[in-house]
Amino acid sequence: MIKYKTMKTKIAIAMIIFSFAFVSGTLKAQCKDDRNDHNRYEDRIREGYRHGDLDGREAMQLKIQRERFEAAKQMALSDGKLSRREKEELKRMRKEMQMDMWQQKHDRQKRRF
Repeated sequence: MIKYKTMKTKIAIAMIIFSFAFVSGTLKAQCKDDRNDHNRYEDRIREGYRHGDLDGREAMQLKIQRERFEAAKQMALSDGKLSRREKEELKRMRKEMQMDMWQQKHDRQKRRF
């Protein structure tokens, strides 16, 4: 068994362990947020279709737009870094998706049952 000589050593080891636990928890939360964001968008499309706010063509267009966003995100992250330009482009694409979703759900066109 390792004997620790000072209290400073014990504190340093505890801080290192805490740091690793914090970083791993943060990374897991970030991955979970990405999945939740994707699921929320899919749920909104499904809900809009079910309530008649979206017709089949509109729902398909929104899903394709989401797939293009995911592909662009994967390409941006392929080198392991996200540059400022890439962040801005993804932010613009996300905002455009949200605006398109809102416009499609609130247009006067309704799905016929």
